Amino acid sequence: MFLADGSEVPCVAFSITRKVGSAVVRNKIRRQLREEFRRLHLLDPQNIPPGSYLIRIKPEPWKTKNPQKTLEKALKNLEKL
Repeated sequence: MFLADGSEVPCVAFSITRKVGSAVVRNKIRRQLREEFRRLHLLDPQNIPPGSYLIRIKPEPWKTKNPQKTLEKALKNLEKL
């Protein structure tokens, strides 16, 4: 979900269900995705407009997932409010 709230920089939050794993696993995923979000924003600031982002992570086997591809897919499928 994306909300254009008038902020100057993009803010991101991740919603990760307990079905993904323990708190340690979920926090590791959050750290990986936050770092990937920062990297994507630094590479091309115009690609990620300022606003608030809420990205839900579905319970899929995370070990086979690539954080970059997961985040890029989530950003493309955002609903705008």
